[in-house]
Amino acid sequence: MTEKAAEVISDTLKRKLSSKGDFLEDAHTLSQPIGFRIVALLLEKTMHINAISKELGVERRLVSYHLNALEEHGFVSSKYEISEEQKSKGKSIRKYWVTEKAVEMISDIKEPEVAVERELEKASGEYQENERATGMISSIKEILKRFFTLNKKH
Repeated sequence: MTEKAAEVISDTLKRKLSSKGDFLEDAHTLSQPIGFRIVALLLEKTMHINAISKELGVERRLVSYHLNALEEHGFVSSKYEISEEQKSKGKSIRKYWVTEKAVEMISDIKEPEVAVERELEKASGEYQENERATGMISSIKEILKRFFTLNKKH
């Protein structure tokens, strides 16, 4: 029973941590310098490709390539709007913004302890009726708490 509960918890955590795309592939996409700079810009405000290109001082085609990759991995979203800007008033432009996934991924990279805690809380909710599983999750939380505390000291 204990082994089965541990296996179920382990499988659930693996599934949760790898849900919505492969974590390593997502991390690789987000770690590209131009892509990361684009996300940083879009965290501040919604922008269209020409504004992003101008702000970063990067060719439009490179910005387009990275926006497509970021959108494919769910880090940015876009929609077409009618421009209100004087220069392009009345034209259809595509505006980009950062998704919740990007904000969460950046937070997870900066604070892995928070990411692990969030996933364990989700698993706890799924297994709350199973006392043994809940106890094991609590033990895992305690072990990880000690691990992260030790790592912060070094």
